[in-house]
Amino acid sequence: MAPNVTVPMNFGRHLLTSPTHNNLLLNTSEGEVRANSVILSFNSPVISHMTGELHMTSVDMLEFSKNAVKVFVDTAYSGTTENISRDVFRDVNKMANVFEMNWLIGRCGELFKELVDSIISDNYPDLLFIFEEAAYTFEMLKHKELVSLAIGKISNLGLKKQFLEKYLENAERLSTKKLDLVIELAGNEVDLIVHSLTNQLTSHAQGSGIPVSTQYLLDNSNMYLYRESNKDTFEKVVTILEEAAPDLQSMKWVLHLHKKSLIKTDRSASSPAMHHSDLKTLDVPEVRHNNAPAPGTVQNDGYATSTFNMTQITDSLVTSDPLHFQNDGVATTSFDLDVAQRNNYIPNLYHSFDMKTSPSQLLRWFTTSCSVTNVLIAAEAVVTLEIYKVYDSLNRHGPKISMCTVSDDITFLFLMGTRSWSRLPHSLRGMVMLGQKVHNLTPLCVTEEEQYHCRYLDIECMIWFENPWMFLSGRGKLTFYFQHPRIKSCHAPGQCGFILKTVPGKECMHKVELCTAEDDYRLEPVHYHPEIRAERMHLFYVDDFRTMLPLSWQGSFSNDPNYWKLFRCSRGRFRTLYEKDT
Repeated sequence: MAPNVTVPMNFGRHLLTSPTHNNLLLNTSEGEVRANSVILSFNSPVISHMTGELHMTSVDMLEFSKNAVKVFVDTAYSGTTENISRDVFRDVNKMANVFEMNWLIGRCGELFKELVDSIISDNYPDLLFIFEEAAYTFEMLKHKELVSLAIGKISNLGLKKQFLEKYLENAERLSTKKLDLVIELAGNEVDLIVHSLTNQLTSHAQGSGIPVSTQYLLDNSNMYLYRESNKDTFEKVVTILEEAAPDLQSMKWVLHLHKKSLIKTDRSASSPAMHHSDLKTLDVPEVRHNNAPAPGTVQNDGYATSTFNMTQITDSLVTSDPLHFQNDGVATTSFDLDVAQRNNYIPNLYHSFDMKTSPSQLLRWFTTSCSVTNVLIAAEAVVTLEIYKVYDSLNRHGPKISMCTVSDDITFLFLMGTRSWSRLPHSLRGMVMLGQKVHNLTPLCVTEEEQYHCRYLDIECMIWFENPWMFLSGRGKLTFYFQHPRIKSCHAPGQCGFILKTVPGKECMHKVELCTAEDDYRLEPVHYHPEIRAERMHLFYVDDFRTMLPLSWQGSFSNDPNYWKLFRCSRGRFRTLYEKDT
């Protein structure tokens, strides 16, 4: 039986240089770091599982700097955090979360608070550091505590105006979550955002365009409050936006924004970031539910039937050619920031990636991409690649390609831990996707007891279809009964819900859009609440045999009827995976 050891503990830094004592190899892109598996296991249940049950003798940590890994190991050996500097704070904090080193998670929170408390003047680099680190932990690690500390410090120093003016100079490079935090920082002082953005527009040529980030910030700010507080300047702001609009579509957006400013809403000063359900607190370091396996856990079902192939990880992360994907014909790389799109299209449909990619490249994409946002869309990419290999071999009339299926080399449970992806709803347990093998979704789902804490809801369409192409290739509607969690009581006629409709285009497979206009709901059994948002939806189809079709990555084949013949679909229903925002 293993000794009962309480960490943090001083195991002795002198052991760090022992060539015989340190039996675990930690691979970084800058070289290897050696450590003792027992000492790390006492600190981390994840490493304990990797070394004790999977018998791994090396761990790839290629996304972290060698210096950061050394500091991480030093904290485990010494039980102190004295060597954690600004340069390595982000990496060490992420490693603490990935490897569930709970005492270190708490200490990182304390270090951040000490740094915040030490800032007493208008020093933009210091303020930028705490805001960026807080935003990173919110985006990647789902912690909100650091955000509150950073925003509180900037606000208490009375430096919101100065900070936002500089920070929004690069607004186009900010992710939507960072833009949400900008809105939260501004609070009721919406003019801080509006004036910074309009000052930038006036410095550009007339008709040069309104950046997407500007549209997102203004769409999600309380423009009614701004108009009431700035009646003398509001019309001037509208004029600036009209002059910057390059086309009719942009002019319609300006008109819509103007209309919104006339309507008093119940939107509080808080940003959309305040309504995310994927937040943790640092007051008491939080871990997964007792029944949820640690990252890297291997279960005897579906995707996670094989051990994690660490060589595959090494090959993938040193690949020099980044995987490219496409969305609506626009090629981009997997490292692009997640910038908001102002429309009501269902976002997961008809993306594309290079079907000639190798399993290792696909893995690299999964471990870094801001576009692969949950485990279901990652699983769909795996199955889509497998189906394409069959399709390609049939087209070339050659022998069937022998391909090492990606799922044999990827432990999705490990990726869920490193990417902080939440598990899928309990209702998806038992569903499968068919590629070159049967992929069971059960290991990726929460248990019935954990469903209350699940980030996602599974909403089923009222209508049955003989096959999904009847809807996706024609004009049609999908009706869903759904009462948003934030709607506590509703007295409107009919039931709460929403409607999705196809938007015909030149491709044979049409885009799908959330209906938000009143006319779309006349004579319908459901009515719509604006709390329901398209960007939180993931549409999929499940037939009578509980087989799920991968729709997310079919962009390259949306106009290829021969490809769709590969799918043998039976009667089923469309369903929506909805991400909670409360």
